[in-house]
This record gives sequence, C-alpha cells and structure tokens, in this order.
Amino acid sequence: MTNNSSSMLARYRKADGLVSPALHAAMLNRTVEPMWSDDGSFIYRRQTGCETHEFVEVVPERQTRQAAFDHQRMAASLSQLLEAKIDPARLPVSYVRRTGSGLQLALADGRSAVADADYRIELATGPGGTLQSPSKRKELFRREHDLWIRDISGRDEQALTTDGQQWFAWGKGPDVNYVHIPLKRLDPPLPPALAVFSPTGRYVFAIRLDERGYVDFPFYEGLPEGGGIPIVHTIKTHMQNAKPVTTHEGRVFDLENGTSHPVTLSERQILSLTRVNLSVVAWSADERRFWFHTTDGRLIAVHWGNDKQHEIYADEDPVWEDNTFIYRQPLVRILPASNEFIWFSMEDGWGHLYLHDLSNGRRKHRITEGPIVVGDIQRVDESRREILFVATCGSNGHNPHWRKLYRAQLDGGQQQLLTPEPVDHEMPLTVIDYYKLIFHREQPTISALSPNGDFFVDHMSTVAMPPRIVLRARDGAIVMDLEQTDIRGLLELGYQLPDQFHIRSEDGRADIWGVVSMPASPLDPGAIPVVELIYAGYQVTWQPTGFLGPEQGAAAFGAAATFNALGFAVVTLDGRGTPGRDREFRRWIVGHGATQRGLEDHVWFIRSLKSAYPALDLDRVGVAGGSFGGYNATKAMLQFPDFYKVGISNAGVHHPPFSQYGQWRWHLGQDYDVSAPELLDWSNVPLASRLKGRMLIMIGNLDENVAINHSFVLIRELMRFGKRFDLKLWPDTNHYGATPYVRMIYWDYFVEHLLGQQPPDDYVPPGTEIGEIASLG
Repeated sequence: MTNNSSSMLARYRKADGLVSPALHAAMLNRTVEPMWSDDGSFIYRRQTGCETHEFVEVVPERQTRQAAFDHQRMAASLSQLLEAKIDPARLPVSYVRRTGSGLQLALADGRSAVADADYRIELATGPGGTLQSPSKRKELFRREHDLWIRDISGRDEQALTTDGQQWFAWGKGPDVNYVHIPLKRLDPPLPPALAVFSPTGRYVFAIRLDERGYVDFPFYEGLPEGGGIPIVHTIKTHMQNAKPVTTHEGRVFDLENGTSHPVTLSERQILSLTRVNLSVVAWSADERRFWFHTTDGRLIAVHWGNDKQHEIYADEDPVWEDNTFIYRQPLVRILPASNEFIWFSMEDGWGHLYLHDLSNGRRKHRITEGPIVVGDIQRVDESRREILFVATCGSNGHNPHWRKLYRAQLDGGQQQLLTPEPVDHEMPLTVIDYYKLIFHREQPTISALSPNGDFFVDHMSTVAMPPRIVLRARDGAIVMDLEQTDIRGLLELGYQLPDQFHIRSEDGRADIWGVVSMPASPLDPGAIPVVELIYAGYQVTWQPTGFLGPEQGAAAFGAAATFNALGFAVVTLDGRGTPGRDREFRRWIVGHGATQRGLEDHVWFIRSLKSAYPALDLDRVGVAGGSFGGYNATKAMLQFPDFYKVGISNAGVHHPPFSQYGQWRWHLGQDYDVSAPELLDWSNVPLASRLKGRMLIMIGNLDENVAINHSFVLIRELMRFGKRFDLKLWPDTNHYGATPYVRMIYWDYFVEHLLGQQPPDDYVPPGTEIGEIASLG
C-alpha cells in the first residue's frame, strides 16, 4: 500500500462535488414536469440559473409559452403570507396548476394554498387525517380503533364501527410498512388505510386487519431523540415460518341507510389488498359489485350484498411478479363500462397486454404486438378505445432497455410507435410510493400526458447525451421544443460522460447491456481497478438508460462519478433475470437458486470489457450494493471468490427464511414450502465458507425493510469458518441511512483494499463535523 495522502485528499474533495445531489444541482432543466389545467394548457418550473427559476405556461394548441403569472406580485403576496422577504426568482412553490381564474399552489413547506386573480393567497384549511368522498361532501376518519364519517364541515359525526380493538382495528394499515418507527415518532394525523369510497360516495369498503396472532419483531433504538433510556420498538409481522390464525374482516358500509354488509375474503386476498390499499378496486355502475386482482394472478368479482364472490380469471403462469411489479402499478385495468379487463402476460415470449371478457374471463385477443415488453400503462381511453403504454424493445439494434411510448387500439391491429428516435424516452411512470399509497397521503399529480391525451411531454436522451425535452402531439409529431438540458456546470465539476456497452453472453443466447464510466485521472493509466455497482434484483432494471435521470439505476450510477474521481472505473449492468426483456432473459434464474445463473453474466461482461478498455485491471475488481444489491454483492463475492476481490454489502437481504412470508414467490412460486431446501438455495449463508477477499458488511439497527438478523446469521456463519470480514453497525439508522459519513466509508474501503492507497486521515465529510455526528440517521 502506498501513502499519497495529499493526492488522495484532493481526490476526496473532488468526489465531494460529484455526489448525486451536486450533479443534479449542476444541471439546468433536467426535467419538465407539466402541471396540466383542465383546458389542456400546462405550467412547468424552469430554471433560469443554478438557484433561480420561473414558472412558464404552455398552450399546446397555439404552440405558445409565456410567464404563467406575474412573479413580482406573487412574491409580494407570499412575502405577506409567510412574513418573510420572497425573491420573485426564488418562489418557495413546488407546484402550480391553473384552476379557472385562480392558481392552485403547493408551497415548499408542504402546505397547500390557492391564489385568486388578484394574487390574494389563502392557505388550505381543514382537519388532517381524513379520506374525502369523491363528491368532497363527506370524509372518513379514524377515532381510536374505529371508523367514523362526517360532513366535510366537521358536523354530524357518526361511528361506522364500534368493535375495533388494538391489532384488530378498522382503518389501520399493516404494521409492517417500512416507516413504522418514523411514523411512531412523528405521530402525524393519518387518513384511514384499507378503505375506499364507491364512485358516488354512497358506500365505503373497508378491511379490518387482524394482526393479533402476528409475531412481535423487536428493534432496539439505543439513542432516542431527547435522551433517556433505550427504546425497544416492536412491529407485528408475518414471518416465513409463522402462519398465524387470523380472522381478517371486510365490510361494505351503506352511508345512506346506515347498514353494513360482510365481505368474506381469504388470507391471500387480504394480504394482496394490503399491498395496494384497495386502489385496484373497480366498481360496477350500480355499485352492487366490485372487482379486484390479487398478487397471485387472480381476478375476483365480489357481490357484496349477499357476500358472494367468484373467480373471473386465474393466470396459469406460476410466476406473476411481472404483472404486480413491486415498484409500479400492476399492468391490469378493469373496465366495467365495456365489461372488459386488460391483463399482462409473457406467454408468447414477450410482454404483451390482452383484452378479456369481464363476465367470464375469456380472452378476446391480444392488444399489443411485436418483440416488446410492456412496462407501464400510461392511459386507457375507453371512449377512443385506445391505450397508451411504455414498452422496451430491442429491434433495429437499439438498446433493448430504452423506453418508448406506443398507442394501440383496444380492439387490436393498430399499434403505433409514437417515439421512434433511437434514444431513451423518459416519461413519469406510475411508480408506487408505498407510504403514500398505504396511508392515502395525497400529492399533486404529475403526468406526461394532457388530460385529453392529445399531447405529451417527452425527454429524449442517452447516458451520454443530455435530454432534449419536447412536446408531442397524439400522433407522436413534435409540436415544440421545451428545453435542452444545460450540462455545462456538470462538466465543469469533472463529470465523465459514461459509455453504453453491450456484449453477447458467454453461451451466446442473449445480449447483455451495461454502462461503463472511466476515470479522467487514474493513478496508474495502465492498470485501472474496477468497481461494479450492483443490484441484480428481479424487481427492477438497474443500469441507467437515459441521462442521469431520477430512476433508481440512474440515481445509483450517480455514485460512479465519485468513484471515477478517486481513480476507479465503474460498471453497472443488468444480467439475465432482470425485467424489461424477453421471457427467457427475464425468467433465467427462476428455479436456479443454487447456481451462478444471472451473476455469471456480470463476470463475463466485465471480463469482456478488457478488449475495449485494455487499461482495466481485472485482477482488482470490487463490487458494492445495498438491499437486494447488498445480497447480490455478497453472493458475487462468495460465488466468484477469485474474481471479486473486495466487496461492500449494505443492508443485504441475505437469508430468505428471515424475510416476511411471500417475498420469495417470484423465485419459488406462489405456494412455496417455507421448510423446503429450495428456499435455502437462495440464501448467502450456505456459501459463507467460500469467502476469500475483503468484505465489509454494513447494517443499521433500525432497518425495518431488511432486519438486522439477515446480516447476523451470515456473520455467525462467517465466524464459524474463521473468515475475516469487516463490520459497520450504524446506530439508530434505517434502511435508507446513506449519510456523507457512510459514503466516506465506501470510498475508504475501496481506496485501501482495491486501489492500494491510504485513505486521507484529514478528510472530514461535509455535514459530519464533530457535534453533528450524533444526528446521523
């Protein structure tokens, strides 16, 4: 190991300026988020400088753009409201939508307001913690363990239920929600969970979740805010090997005549609905029936008046996670008006949408066509009998991970590609925010599409080409340019534009795509060590496809710039087993837990880079990941101990038996046996004896997503075999506790053990000076 402390200190300080927040702050107008009015115009916030902005309004029909309002007058009104001097070029407003002659505002502090034509601003009022009816005349709320209803004025309160009790309450979301401890600390007024109004607002369907038989999982908070003795938080959970006896209950409440009706649902149906807070429920025109789909691929019709239900459709594909898709809305739409429903399937080798009869489940025909994989439904227009959807496609030699927008007729046969340019086409996806979904936390809606579907905003980019942002008509024609992202500030920071790269898999059966970023100033230009930033999960595509976008992979790859500054080459890729590709590619690892399938593509890809980048030192390859990436960083170290020499595993989900029940369905099928040896095939614990390189395990003791016992059981096994490893335990930190200090530890570990340099002792990460460390996490 060499000691070049002053040089490394300079590299660390340069890396500080290249962290993801700094990269995004250095760009101007990376995104356009249209806030549509009912008349089809939209407002968006455009940057005029690094710290200044303005709101402009676009009228697509006229192809015009102008100031959305008088910024001087708005600033004056906000100054009076907030009792502070407001700069017109720095309005503390995150959302503006025109409503008639006024403006709906979302303030930067989280409050909502309305400004009239004379710039008089009023804050939104009303009690929090309620769920409003569609007519906005009534609101549902919780009191203790029961549901209540009242007029929106706050009068005429009535109890809908009187039998709620602790752990068997009405309107309570599941205890396992990954933010239980922060919610417990803040105790905000939450709207009722697991409840939904019918379209007219006459009926409420609600679920009473029985968690009395669930096990108590403890979390130890050693340094509670405000001081005092440590606290043990317990969370009710349903573990792999614990099958509690439950009596979950569903009911439909008739708010007009005061009656209620039982709805009998199975354990599986209840647990499916807890994932989506009843957002998938669709009602018939007379509201006497409703439909919902489950995470095991079934469509259920409920006749609640007589507590009858029947199964409309059951997906014969035993692996259905492509449709429920953990981080997006399911690729299902129920269309009661036409007595149809839309369903996704990969049965023909690609990912297509199919139209079915809602009465009997019978398939009518396929809606989409060609070598594509549908990834998101943007809009279903029942009056035009058409659907707009985002799909990936590898035809014409294009990157198969690039997203493109299509239109197709529900009756089939008229599919049209609306974004043909050979780049990634980024549009807001219907991404699920679990916290907001479970607790009805509403937020302003941002959509790429106009309300009538006649226009849409398209961000066109690649990993090396900054976005050109355009407005397009419904036929895909470009109507007007909106913004060209300015990256001059980004380049001045020293950001290295990455390369998209692809190779043929070792067995010749698939193309593997990834992104490579080389350092501008390597320590040794002839021998550059490599860091792979890995996820390799079945849930998401990890590599970026557009230019430093907001999606998960691109955000993670933002870390590549910091490692480049330190002297590393960085690689991110998606091997077989990840989504967005054909069926064989997608299902490559299903049923192969004990093999190297999936990760072998990562090793082959990196080795194949040597011909294009001869300076890469493949004797010094490291790997790092968090959550499912932490799991796969460890698995890579253990399955390929002679290739990956240094690894960092943060919050890894190492041992499937310690997960909540059902989390490994994608790998093992819907009704897997929790005691079967196949479950252990996916665990990292049986591989512990294979460790050779340097491995750092990082965990937070308040991680509700991946509890600390996942790492502890791996650590115990490593100790049993006498394996040396490093451990960092972050006090009172959750799954997402990525602080500047944690980032420094990443850098230190690879600099010391992969780069062969001494980390600079005099480097202090921004925001972690003495006196602030106690607040981390």
